[in-house]
Amino acid sequence: DVYKRQKEMFRRFEVKFPSRDGWAKFGFEGVLIVVSILLAFSIESWQTERALRAEEQRILHQLKTEFEANAELLALRRQNQDRILQAATWILSVTGPSDDRVVDAELFYSRVFEATDWATFDPQDGVLQSLLQTDKLEVIKSEPLRAMLAAWPSMVRDIAEDEQMARDFSLGPLTTYLAEHAPLRNIQTVGMRDSPTGPGPGPSQFSPDIDELLSDPVFENLIHQKLWLTMWVIIEYDGRGPEIGEILSVIESEIKS
Repeated sequence: DVYKRQKEMFRRFEVKFPSRDGWAKFGFEGVLIVVSILLAFSIESWQTERALRAEEQRILHQLKTEFEANAELLALRRQNQDRILQAATWILSVTGPSDDRVVDAELFYSRVFEATDWATFDPQDGVLQSLLQTDKLEVIKSEPLRAMLAAWPSMVRDIAEDEQMARDFSLGPLTTYLAEHAPLRNIQTVGMRDSPTGPGPGPSQFSPDIDELLSDPVFENLIHQKLWLTMWVIIEYDGRGPEIGEILSVIESEIKS
């Protein structure tokens, strides 16, 4: 049999052939070694997985805090943009040729101050940027969440581009026109009246008459352009709000899982 043939082979080479009990002991010890190695690998894998899941939970909680702050900030900036839009809409309602128009100059200048304002989202992104730059985004198990987080910076850039256009227009063509056709001190006075940094500038000594301004189609077109640019910013805001909500929903789901 096999055992006898192995014993004869060992005898030829003058090697001590183990007994049947020796073979059994040798086999048992081998099994123990293999089991020990597999168990060690299993424990190490379990510890690694546990550490990864703990790291994932830490990251998820940080992201939750960051995107909750962004949701609040977006809502606040949405209100800022809406005030700008309402001011531009009001100004357009009183522009055009008219012989019997009566518009309070102080109210007009306050609306112009609001219409020439701008607001930028500037969301918090420290946690997300750190994940993207260190390739730690893969720690998050949820593939849909990883995809949404990876796409978020490009969405923010889209918002910033529209905000930049509205801001540059206010600081450029609109402010330049007002500097040539209206006393800017009057506009600043009504806008900065309650400024916490101190009293605003006093009113201009030039006539506060605004009828010529309201009858100028160039002024009307400038205000209309600002309204249009502001509407595009608001459209971006309204599109990103639900996306922040979806990201937060998935984050909360992953935290609970």
